Formats: sequence, C-alpha cells, structure tokens
Amino acid sequence: MTTARKLELVHLTTCFDVDFELYVSRLEKLLGRFDSTVMSDLKDPLDAVRRIEDMRGAHDLMLFGMQNHGALFAIDGVHRNAIRFHIGNPLIAHEMAREDIRAGLYAPLTVLVYQYEKGVRIDYDKPSSQFAQFENQKIDEVAQALDLKLRELLEDAARTP
Repeated sequence: MTTARKLELVHLTTCFDVDFELYVSRLEKLLGRFDSTVMSDLKDPLDAVRRIEDMRGAHDLMLFGMQNHGALFAIDGVHRNAIRFHIGNPLIAHEMAREDIRAGLYAPLTVLVYQYEKGVRIDYDKPSSQFAQFENQKIDEVAQALDLKLRELLEDAARTP
C-alpha cells in the first residue's frame, strides 16, 4: 500500500557578501566532524554518547559529508562553485527518531552553498517545516531549536574572522 499527502515546506535562501572559498572554509571550521566508526561500536552507550558529543562543533552541529555539486557543470564545460553539505547531530536525530523513526528521513540536513555574482547563497529547507509532518510536539520543539542552530551557524560562517 502506498499513501501520498501534500506537505507544506518552508524553503530558505540566504545571501552573504563574502567570497565563496572563504565562506566554505569558515563553515567547515565551525562544524565538528562526524566519525561513523562510533556507530559500529555501541556496546557502551554512555561512551558512544560522549564520543558523539566530542565531535560537535559550533551550535552543536557537525559535518556528515560534502558533495561538489558544482562539478556537475563540467558536463557543460563550465566551472561552478556549489557544495552540498550534510549537517546534523546524531544525538539530536536520535531525540526525534525516538518519537517517530521517520524523522530519520530528514537527518542529517542538506544545505547547498553556491557562488553568485555578489558572494554566496545558501539554500535549505527549514528543519521545523520538514519535521512538522510528524505532528509530534517533542519533534517540533527539537526541530525549532535546530532551525536556530542552523541559522546561527550559517550566519557565523559569514562573519567569522
């Protein structure tokens, strides 16, 4: 059986007057790094939580991975600066997934950073709008906090010296 329903999604675009490479470098420095080996050794849950906490960067977030989305334009013989970031925190994801396993569909978050004529643009779907479909107050609260964490992270990368 397959079901379908329409969801209301809030898509955000933020622009900063900053060099693309500089912004990406700052963003990477602010983010912690997720080490997936922690997931293969969960015999001691408290140790796993501690190890994940140690991976956190600014605003409690970490980098799960990056994709050079701009490289696709080489097909057209054009160079574009665009990177897709996968950003999140397994402990935050776990907090929501405990309430509804389907929350895992949106964790980690996806953020596209790309160059445009006056600097960088960042596009992403507001976390609280993605998770709202589960109609769970606890998930909504966590997702709203995630909205703020992500927005502050992206703003910090634009102003960090």
